[in-house]
Amino acid sequence: MKSFRIFSLYALLLTTLIHSHAAAELLVTLDQAVNHEITIFSEPALWDTLNLEFRFADGPCFAVDANANIAAVGNGGNIDFIQYTDTNQAFFLGRTVTPGVVYDIQLINNYVYAALGKAGVTIIDITDPLNPQTITVFDTPGFANQIRADTNKLFIADGPAGMAVWDITTPANPSQLGSYFTGGSVNGIAVDENGNVYIADQTNGVKILDVSNPATPTPIGSHQTTGPALDIEVKNNHAYVIDMFSGLRVLDVSNPANPIEVGAFNQGGFLEGVYLGDNYAFVGRGIDGIAVIDITNPTTPNQVGQFNTDGNARTAVQKGNFVIVADEEKGAKILDFEYQPVPQPFDDYPTCGFSRNVSVLDETIATAQQSAGVSFYRFQWAATSGYRTQIYGNSSSQTFDILLRKRNDGKDEALTADGYNGLRISRFENHGADVIVESTYNTPGKAMGVVVEGDYAYVADDFGGLRIIDISDRENPVEAGFINTIGYCQSVTIRGNYAYAACGGDGLIIIDISDPNSPVEIGSVSIGSYARRVGLNGDYAYVACGEVGVGIIDISDPSNPVLKLVDEIDGKAVDVSILQKYMYVADEDNGLRIFDILNPENPLEVAQQETNGNAVGVKAFTSEKDKNSGTVHVLLADGNDGLYIFKHQIVTDVKNEPQLPDEFILYNCYPNPFNPTTKIRYSVPFIETHGGASVQNISLKVYDVLGNEIATLVNEEKAPGNYEVNFNSAGLSSGVYFYKITYGSNFITKKMMLLR
Repeated sequence: MKSFRIFSLYALLLTTLIHSHAAAELLVTLDQAVNHEITIFSEPALWDTLNLEFRFADGPCFAVDANANIAAVGNGGNIDFIQYTDTNQAFFLGRTVTPGVVYDIQLINNYVYAALGKAGVTIIDITDPLNPQTITVFDTPGFANQIRADTNKLFIADGPAGMAVWDITTPANPSQLGSYFTGGSVNGIAVDENGNVYIADQTNGVKILDVSNPATPTPIGSHQTTGPALDIEVKNNHAYVIDMFSGLRVLDVSNPANPIEVGAFNQGGFLEGVYLGDNYAFVGRGIDGIAVIDITNPTTPNQVGQFNTDGNARTAVQKGNFVIVADEEKGAKILDFEYQPVPQPFDDYPTCGFSRNVSVLDETIATAQQSAGVSFYRFQWAATSGYRTQIYGNSSSQTFDILLRKRNDGKDEALTADGYNGLRISRFENHGADVIVESTYNTPGKAMGVVVEGDYAYVADDFGGLRIIDISDRENPVEAGFINTIGYCQSVTIRGNYAYAACGGDGLIIIDISDPNSPVEIGSVSIGSYARRVGLNGDYAYVACGEVGVGIIDISDPSNPVLKLVDEIDGKAVDVSILQKYMYVADEDNGLRIFDILNPENPLEVAQQETNGNAVGVKAFTSEKDKNSGTVHVLLADGNDGLYIFKHQIVTDVKNEPQLPDEFILYNCYPNPFNPTTKIRYSVPFIETHGGASVQNISLKVYDVLGNEIATLVNEEKAPGNYEVNFNSAGLSSGVYFYKITYGSNFITKKMMLLR
């Protein structure tokens, strides 16, 4: 949940930069960068052409707020507006698609304010909730976790960038008034009746600020919590703090300069958030649902009610006789609170939950939702464009993998690995609008992955090893054979008579399946990390292994696989898809990564695109319409932000010579945030002169927020081409830094965040 994005730093930097020539130059560059960066997808790819075709931003529910009739529900990158009163059920009114993942929402009068993590903050006009209008989006330097607004000010919990105050007197034209850097990471924020701001900080507990002069917030009090402070609310001279290690803590803040703990509620488990209602605190307890705490006497908070949401309850809001719970996995749970203090179920508004993987068949796409089953989409492929027609809803089980395929009888089917519910076989029509479950088969372990070859389904069953299911009779699947793998079997790929299984800490295991009734392990190789997914190309297997990157293994002799290379991608490789000479990697930290593997033992990264959440599943393919165009479509399942569809345009050159760039480009460094190193790439264009291609004098330097030069990475002439340099932050403290490339009289500046 921690990632970052650039924004205009005028208010933050003006007082410290104005006296420095270098810093003033840097400030101008930041302004140019903001004016030209409209969305998170405007950055060019590294070397190949990579464009976003579409984003289906459905995902978990982290936040909810409501007025007397309408609730605003976070749904991944969407905000859905629902009517929840005056009927026997909630119904959908309208939707706004935001440029980030929705982590917090506040609804005031006709405006909705939403914290979007690394994408900043958005303000939405809901005068007509059937047609909500986004009126502005602005970036913040950190990670917008939470917001609190009054009629003219917006207070932002901005992660490692601290707390920010913005003027929202004119919502369409907000401006920053001031900020406060805690030295930690701000998770939660609250404002008391006197206008003081309370901060819940990851490392520094509770900070209390006087913001009567918002340009210079002043600390007036603090309280060190036992563990990281995750959330905070204030009411009647008491602050209610969620402490990761010690539950709900109550502070007497009648004297803000000297907060004193006077009460606590801690019954174990992991608490997520707190909301203060009339006489009760509603505490999100994760898998234990929502707890109702009587706070009539703040010194003795007492649980008087409970509701199990069957998911992961984050927070709640009370409006009259209704309590609406934001459940990360199950969406908005609407509870009847008329008979206090025990809430009763009223209605549900499900969201899509955490995306795990993705599959495609013709124009139908389906994503496996870890806690919400399967979501079906329709997308029409074309060489230049695509469009969304409809989402067709969810099933009810926990799903980790999905495979769409056409059967021999011409019917479309979906096979899903449904965790502890095993294998599910369904027939679907109309792009998933109609789904008929034909059968299920309960495996002994936890079904994590599935592939089909002939009449057999091969299920990666975690601690249950590899299970081989005869599905020739779809309504009566039976197990043909199995093998208990040493490691936890996470996924499997089939080629010929061999199954290649990614088996957690035991790496890649190769199994002879020439007789599906008697599979035999014939080879294995350890990679030194947790093997998650595997792809094949020629004589090589490519295994996604989390933090260590991708293991590249020579499998020319399946009985003697040899680890040739671990490609350290400076991220977290969760899934891999191979097509032609390219390896497509779902990097949980950095989005989509594309590598040229023409030489498998020397992969070359050719494109990268960050996503809003956590990239966890990837599928690259060529549609029927694009077979001769050099276009590859890439489906990326993003845990918190739904489904991305990218178009990778493969450049073919008959001379097989690399194309020279035609413009100066400074790319986003990655990883970002980083610790301790990050890679910076840049392109020097081909410029024709009488003597041929010219060389350019290039300067690449790093600065701190005061405009002081920290390091010179490049200062020399460079021929046309693409370059990469590593920046090591040894000796530097956490914070925001800038890297600036200068060529001639021109320059480009970008931001990076160091997190120790």
